[in-house]
Amino acid sequence: MSIYQAQQAINHFCAAEEFNRAGSLFLYLLDEARTLEAGKDVGLLDAMWSDSPLPEAMDLNVRLLARGLQLGVLPKYNRDITYVLADLDQLLASATEAHSHAVTGVAVMASVYLMSRDPDRTLQYIRRALQLRGSEQDEGAEAFLAEGRRLDDMLWFIVPHLVTAARLDRWLTILEGLSPERRRRLLTEEDALLGCVVVADRLRIEEAVKPEGMRQWGAVLAAVENLRQRARAMGSGTLEGAAIRTLLAIHGEHLRQLDNRGSDSHGGDRAFGTGSGGDLSRRGHARPAICVRGPPRRGQAASRNGARPAGRRAHSRADDDAPRGE
Repeated sequence: MSIYQAQQAINHFCAAEEFNRAGSLFLYLLDEARTLEAGKDVGLLDAMWSDSPLPEAMDLNVRLLARGLQLGVLPKYNRDITYVLADLDQLLASATEAHSHAVTGVAVMASVYLMSRDPDRTLQYIRRALQLRGSEQDEGAEAFLAEGRRLDDMLWFIVPHLVTAARLDRWLTILEGLSPERRRRLLTEEDALLGCVVVADRLRIEEAVKPEGMRQWGAVLAAVENLRQRARAMGSGTLEGAAIRTLLAIHGEHLRQLDNRGSDSHGGDRAFGTGSGGDLSRRGHARPAICVRGPPRRGQAASRNGARPAGRRAHSRADDDAPRGE
């Protein structure tokens, strides 16, 4: 059967009100088109239901999967997906646990094909899938993921896009919503160390590339400190340690206040959030317990370098300048 014949069959099934048979064939064609190179002939497949609703009599699982697959097909053929996304939002809102497999499929398709374009919506789809999936991993949902990965692992996929405090907050809320066992597994698996470092550092990196006059380090410090506190509450030493590392990097590398704490009576306070304009504690964020060793004393540094103490050098110069008896 050619693609044109298949599309004619879909029309015949719809005319006969065999909507689920039409939907099943539509899913097959979409999945085939998803793997084709861009520009390959797909007939009118990219136009079918791209800007119109799928039949309401079609099973909701089928409609969800169709919209999810369209995320990977329509952009390849320069088709706008605004309508598809709006419809998908409504379908997901009406989904129940009976549709968890299909919702998982949507979340996976979004993480692959929608992430870079709309990370906030992708995070919303992942959250919805996790809510409907419940506490147990089942084989049907597992089949959507490669190499034995679970749905929870998709939280790591979106980490490079956590470039706003609001998005980081939503990510943490999803993480906190997992059962303790699933959260422990996610935060201790092979990818966890690197993932935690990127989570904690992403806001700092995003802020650092802005023009100097536009950088708002106070807001970044508040967001990372919030991350640190929530990581501690979840019992994740890895994520908390990554947050502390980022706090130190901001204070020392960008604010350059760690080394000047002893010489600047206000610099140390600003570095640790107690100076004007940087009081994290007044904003409801406890300061991290960070101990910074001050610079070595001048005499200690000179001794380590093999030089004489400053007092002895002054005394020697005075001896040289004094008049000598004959």
